[in-house]
Amino acid sequence: MRFRLNDKQLEHLRPYVKDSSILDLGAADLEGAQLMLELGARDVLAVDRFEMPRPSISRITTKQVQFQHLEETRPVVLASWIVNWQVDIEKFLETADVVISISKNTDGSACGYRGMWQHLRRREVLLYLADPTNCLTVYGPKRVEPNERPPTGEELAALWSDPMKMWSFQEAEDPANKKTHQM
Repeated sequence: MRFRLNDKQLEHLRPYVKDSSILDLGAADLEGAQLMLELGARDVLAVDRFEMPRPSISRITTKQVQFQHLEETRPVVLASWIVNWQVDIEKFLETADVVISISKNTDGSACGYRGMWQHLRRREVLLYLADPTNCLTVYGPKRVEPNERPPTGEELAALWSDPMKMWSFQEAEDPANKKTHQM
């Protein structure tokens, strides 16, 4: 489910991946790294604190390390289903030209942590394709003030959630809610 993107999402993601060097944060089983190569990435550095399988493709390099000890970065960062506790990926988000987020913060799921979403909220959104299974967001290099653009449904569900309330997909994607919660 982590990388189940619909055909429209895959088609629109391809231009942001093609010929890029990608840093896959929390690579786990390398499914995301393989997807990035299928979409045309030049190479992928797959990072996780846990042991990963040996890549079957030479354009995937793995590195088992905690994020705070990783020195390398890439122009494109894949942040997919990031854990919802502080893991300090902001330094990679800050230096990346493009950040690809695949997440789900609604209907009982929670991806990422507050500091990550606060950082992403200050970037321009190049692409946002919401789906009840996974939401795809591509953030560009331009920095914006949060009030310059409405929050995406994913940002809304991650940042404005009452700890006792989980947003539904419909609530998070409702334009009236996005307008009400714009900062």
